[in-house]
Formats: sequence, C-alpha cells, structure tokens
Amino acid sequence: MERNDIAKILLSTVLGLILMVGMTLYIDSRVTEAPYEPPPVEEIVLASPQELLQTTEPEPLVSFNTELGVYDCSSGCTLAAVDKQHGLPPDYIPAGMISLLKGRGTMIPEAAAQADLLLDALRNEHGVNVEVISSYRSSQSQQNVYNDWIETYESRGLSYGTAIKEANKISALPGHSEHQLGTTLDIKTAGTTTFDKAQNAELYGLIEEFAHIYGFVISYPEGLEEQTGYLYEPWHIRYIGPENATKLYNLGYLTGSGQYLSKFLREQNLSD
Repeated sequence: MERNDIAKILLSTVLGLILMVGMTLYIDSRVTEAPYEPPPVEEIVLASPQELLQTTEPEPLVSFNTELGVYDCSSGCTLAAVDKQHGLPPDYIPAGMISLLKGRGTMIPEAAAQADLLLDALRNEHGVNVEVISSYRSSQSQQNVYNDWIETYESRGLSYGTAIKEANKISALPGHSEHQLGTTLDIKTAGTTTFDKAQNAELYGLIEEFAHIYGFVISYPEGLEEQTGYLYEPWHIRYIGPENATKLYNLGYLTGSGQYLSKFLREQNLSD
C-alpha cells in the first residue's frame, strides 16, 4: 500500500471520529436542555395602540405607559393612585380579604363592611336592590377581562388595533386595575342590564349623591375621559374612606371642578 493511500485512510478515520464526538455532544445537549415553558398570562404584555396602528384614526384616550412606575405595596396599597401610568405588582393580593355579606366577590374588611352598609341604605331607604357585578380581581383575571373586551370588539368587525383602542377606554391592563386593590366594586340594579346607564339611572344618581358618606367615590367621572383615560363609569366605585371621599366630593369632582380620584390621591399625598 502506498504512503498516500495510508494517509487518506488515517485522515478518513480521524474525520469520522470527530464527527461521531460532535454528534454525541449535540445529542447530549438536546436531551439536557430544559423544555420551553410559555410565560404566565399575567406576564404577557400587549402591544400598545401606537405600536399596532399607523393610521389616520383618532388618537386614543390617555395611553397605558407602564414605564412611570409600579407601587411597592410592601406595606399595602389601599390608597394607591392606580391608573394607566401607575400600576401594581402582578402578584399583589390585599391582606385579609373577606366575602361581601351581600352580592358576590371579596374586598378588604373595612371596604366590605362599608359596602354592605351602602347596599343596605340603597335597599331600605330608597327601594333599590343592588347586585355586585365585580369586586376583587387578580392580575391574571384582569388580563382575561381585557382580552375578552378585545375579542368582543373584534367580533363586531373592528380590526385588532382598533379593538385595543376601544378596550383601553373601558378596561385596564393587568396591574392597572383598581379591582386588584380589593376596595372596588362594579354594581347595577337587580334585574337590569349590566352597564346600561338608562336602566340604572336611579342607582347611579343615588351613588353620586351619597356614596361618599360610606367612603365610596366614582373613579371615572363624566366629562373627564381625556384626563382619566376611561369613559364615564358610574357603576365603578372605589372605597377610600368616608373622610377622604367626602373631601373629594366637596371639591366638586362630580360637578366639573376637574378633580378625579387618582389626581386627588396624589395631590393629597395619600397614595401609598
């Protein structure tokens, strides 16, 4: 056998060994690699309307901007000024929540007790039986609600981007909902359509008139959509305590003073 033939055989053998070692290492790395796990629902961040739409459609109301801050909440966040710019930790759960005596859902004890007094007064003094639509909501539950609103608008023929714009006017991103505080209720008159202003006109009028006595205020007043980023929601009330609620009421937040809840909490240095 000639020297060149021997060299070719040796080279072939070496290359074969290198290939075998390489394949073994590759297979081993594939076996030991951790399987992919999708992120939890609450960690999914939806694109903003500005990122999704480059059209001539009207600009949305105040946009979500999660860069401005997330509350620490280590000592509680009962009076946190939660809005489209300031949020809560995704794992935040208020301490000591209890079930409402009437209606459904849970709240922190003080808010639940005052809510029951408010519902009793509406029924016994004004003959209005109230149903609780929603109270405490986790971050993950809020993500589901937000997604449901987007799907609802898409089912009506809107594009995905336009559906997000509309959803942003009436629903919060996870971490930006007051419902996560355990101090907030959505309510309606028993037997009426949810969120129907005409059918619930008496209830909403009574809420505006004296809910503050029990520590509740309307978070998103009429005429302040550009400031709050949400449409008027007379069914959405939040507990901030009788003293604070009465002060905000006396500042004329329902009568065109320009005051609204998150602004008030910050200006009064009440936000946790």
